[in-house]
Amino acid sequence: MMNCLVLAIHDLFENPPSKELQSDLRSVIDRFYTGIFEARGKLSDLARQYEASGGKPLSHDEILEEVDERRGTSR
Repeated sequence: MMNCLVLAIHDLFENPPSKELQSDLRSVIDRFYTGIFEARGKLSDLARQYEASGGKPLSHDEILEEVDERRGTSR
């Protein structure tokens, strides 16, 4: 994904887009950016609620184990 992003940005510098395309790109990027920060806040709220109700935060390894179990895979 990072490679695609770098190639896309490089292409934009080599071939500047029209004003209309610049506006469209800015709109899409702004919506994505806003969505990320809204989701971060909601996830933080959920984590606090989970801990307040007695839930135990999982370690990174515990999260990966649970994901593997749910997918039916193993490491």
